[in-house]
Amino acid sequence: MNETAKTRVEVLVIDDDAIMRELMADWLEAAGYRVRQAGDCGTALAEFKRQAPAL
Repeated sequence: MNETAKTRVEVLVIDDDAIMRELMADWLEAAGYRVRQAGDCGTALAEFKRQAPAL
């Protein structure tokens, strides 16, 4: 995947472990992805309903 394509891909990271969630988000952002985060099911569902991520 080229850099231009990656910048358009949005990922929703869901994990109740804040440290792991932040690490994954940091890694994905450094790789050029747009990242949203959720720490629980309720937040994840709300984020998904607001805008479905690519991944």
